[in-house]
Order: sequence, then C-alpha cells, then structure tokens
Amino acid sequence: MTTTTTVDSELANILYDRLHLHSSDAHIAVVGDEAFAICDKKYHNVSHSDTVGGLSSYEHCDAILAANVLNDHDLYKDNSRLNSLIRSLLHRLLDGGFAVVSGTVEDGQAVARLTHFFDVFRSDGEHDTTIGFEFIEARNLSTEVQQHQNWLRMVWVLRRTQFESHHEKTFRDFLDNHQYKGSCVDAYEWIFGPGFISPGGAKENLHYLEKLQINSNQRMLDIGVGIGGSAMQVAQTYGAEVVGIDLSSNMIAVALDRAQKVKNTKVSFVITDVLKVEFAAASFDFVYSRDCIHHIPDSKKLFGRIYQWLKPHGKVMITVYSQGPGVLSEKFKNYVKEFQYNFHTLQEYTTILKGIGFGVVAVDDVSDRLKATLQNEIDKFEQQKDEFISKFSEEKYNVELTGWHSKIGYINEKNLVWAQIYAVKS
Repeated sequence: MTTTTTVDSELANILYDRLHLHSSDAHIAVVGDEAFAICDKKYHNVSHSDTVGGLSSYEHCDAILAANVLNDHDLYKDNSRLNSLIRSLLHRLLDGGFAVVSGTVEDGQAVARLTHFFDVFRSDGEHDTTIGFEFIEARNLSTEVQQHQNWLRMVWVLRRTQFESHHEKTFRDFLDNHQYKGSCVDAYEWIFGPGFISPGGAKENLHYLEKLQINSNQRMLDIGVGIGGSAMQVAQTYGAEVVGIDLSSNMIAVALDRAQKVKNTKVSFVITDVLKVEFAAASFDFVYSRDCIHHIPDSKKLFGRIYQWLKPHGKVMITVYSQGPGVLSEKFKNYVKEFQYNFHTLQEYTTILKGIGFGVVAVDDVSDRLKATLQNEIDKFEQQKDEFISKFSEEKYNVELTGWHSKIGYINEKNLVWAQIYAVKS
C-alpha cells in the first residue's frame, strides 16, 4: 500500500471513527482521488471533485473531506483564497456538518495562524443568521509522523454551527490572545527552561513523573501539554508514547516545531478542547497534567472522560491550582475572574473522583513545595533582571515578578492551594 493511500485512509477514517458518521446514506463531498475511493466504499452518496472549485456544485453535505487542498499553490498562505475556501465549505454543509481539511505547512506558526483563521471566521447565513465553524481539533497525521517523521502534515476537523454575531469570541481565542500569546510563551520558557512554561521546569516535572513508574510499552495522555517539554521528557526518558493536547494553538505551534527537529516518533500533538476530543475507551496507561485543568469549566465531565480513556489500573497524576480554606480576598476573586479559572477545594476534587469510580484517590496540598519553587524562581529572576529586560521588557519583568509575589501571598492567606491529584482506575 502506498503512503498516499495510507494517509488518505487515515483522513477517511476520521469521518467514520471519530465523527461517528456511520449512516451509509450520509452525503459526503470529497476533494482528492484516493480519499474519494476510500469513502466510496463506506458511503452510498459520495460526491467527488479534483479541486476546491468543484465543490460549488454540491450542497446540503453532511461532511466535506478536503484532502491536501491547503497545498494547492500554497493556498494556506493566501488570505483571500483561504477566505474563499472557508466560505465555500460553510455554505455547502448542513448545520452540524463537518469539514475535514488537510495539508502540509511550513512551520508551527502556520498551524497556529490557520487554526485561528478557521476558529474566528464568520459568514452570513440564511434568514439573518451568522455561521462559522466550531473548532473540534487540529492534529498531526500519524501516518506522516511514523513514516516520514513529519509533524507538519496536519488535519483540521471543524463543525458548521450558528453564532450570535460575527464578533463572538471563543475560549481558545481568549487563551491565545491573553495568557498564552506568543510573547508570553517565549518569556515563560526563558524563565522556566527549554520546553517548559510552569514553575520548576524539567526538574520539577520529573519529580511527578517518577511517581508513575512508566515503561516503554505504555501510553500517556498529557492534558495541557503546552510547548511539549513534558511529552518530550517522557518519550526520551522512559521511551513511552505520549499524545499531548492543548487548546492553545500558540503553544502547540512551538511543540510542533520542536518535534520536527527532534524527530521522536513517540510524541504527537493535538490542538483541541479536552471536553470535545475523541479517544477510544481504554486508550491510555496514564493521564498526566501540570497546572492546566483549572482552565477547564466542567471538572466532573473532565474526570469522567479521563476515567473512560484509562485502561484498567491506569493512573492519573495532576498538579492544579485550587481554592484554599481561607476567606477569599477581593484581590483573589478578581484574579480568578480575570483568568477565567475554575477552582475547586481539595475535598471537592476528592468527591468528584470517588463519585466517578476511581479506586485509589489521593488529593494532597503541596503548596509549600510551590512556594519554595516560586521563591527560587524569584531569586534567579532578580539576578537575571537585566538580561530578561533586554530580551523582553521591563514591563514584562514587573508583571511576572508581581504575579509570583501575589501567588505566594494567596497561598499564605490560604486563598490558593497547589494540589497534587493521584488516582488509580479500579
């Protein structure tokens, strides 16, 4: 079987396996010969075109599979042609219909730009409605990773939906233009070390990984993988396979570029919402996350999905910012509101995990460890003040330093707790 056929099989299987388009009568439009041949075997009503322009004759589609269209004369670099492509896809899909769009791009920043483009594009629909795409995911094509060590052949999965207005924002858009915009990501990595954007960097991360007893034949899901340092650390240290997911396209863009250089086929990355992404049941031996899940609005749903994805006796290891037992100050409340955090107490996490069915649950306060780590970061940061300012700015220096001192203050006031969550599936 040729590589092209294998890649197109992977694309076609997205419709059936991940999007659950199981009805053989679903109307599927396909751009690309190989992908058409594969879809034609699964569905009765498949339309085919050699080019994007040929889609104009189709309408009321349940799904459109556009294989490699982004590489048609570098379409992905041309905003005008990209606008035309997205508008064409939107107006040929039914509400709730899916677009699966693939192509090879030049670097991670192109992935981030395309993700943003798909996520925020809006068009006028019928009867004074506004239509756009609900972003489902963007991921590496695993066939390309395994056969050609290419992390930049990507597929975007999108669902047509109606929006209240042309200017309605998404949470992914908030993350990429606020806490995790490109300049912030660069500064975090400068502070915490190559590959990491959370306190303690690689050394602190290894402290938690060592608790899991990871083997080379095992598989881990890293939720909130950031710029990929932890995933790479697991693959290189233990030889295990890691699927890293994050909602921020800015951070995954960095992870993709690093993967393209390192060429470790044990790692792959997905831009997605953990509450929407699909994985088969019992897919992972471990679910791991560092300082991320307080961004996720529905913790009960999150841990329910984690439980389903874990193999029997699979383990969870998470660090997360949580709500402390003290009287919450107005400053702390404003901090939580500004960053749209979803904080729980340690007891609430314990109740959620036990209620879902985890057999072993240990939720511990490790705030003293965070305080010591932050103080160490502050000491180093102050010594490197001039170097940081020359690379970034004095304003950024003051923002980061103030933020660390505020966190230590919140911990001292028992408003903020750093929690370690360890759980085992029965």
